[in-house]
Amino acid sequence: MTAPCRLDGQTVLISGAGGGIGASLVQAFRDAGAKVSGADQDTGMLAHLDLDNSVTFDLADANATSAAISALLAEHGKHNIIVSIAGFTRDETLDHLHNASWTSELAMNLNGAYELTAAIVASKPERGWANRAITSAVTGLAQYGTLVACTNSAGLSPQ
Repeated sequence: MTAPCRLDGQTVLISGAGGGIGASLVQAFRDAGAKVSGADQDTGMLAHLDLDNSVTFDLADANATSAAISALLAEHGKHNIIVSIAGFTRDETLDHLHNASWTSELAMNLNGAYELTAAIVASKPERGWANRAITSAVTGLAQYGTLVACTNSAGLSPQ
């Protein structure tokens, strides 16, 4: 496929790179000439991708996320484009939702997206600019039974 624009010389970090959308984005950015770093929670999910480098961490663990991203930046330098798409949902209605489910989904989908971006923004003065794209699930906005996803989407939506 021909890329609609060229991104030669740009470096992209994609969280959730091992999933279906993430893997498609890896290929799209590679086709556009970008260097791509893939992040996911399991190295096996990244093994089949055409990546310049990879990093694994549990997005629900704020300290692990911050440490992994800081190490990635220290070793491989700046990333001009950040795409945060990692996340999950159990699709529970309020009458079936438990505190543990609520807490774990918010930890990954909302707090994790924040920690990933905060670690990169904190290094900005040393490495220049970065564009960030944080996505939220549209199912959280329109599908019955996705209370936590809806909360995540609201938390990530631009004001």
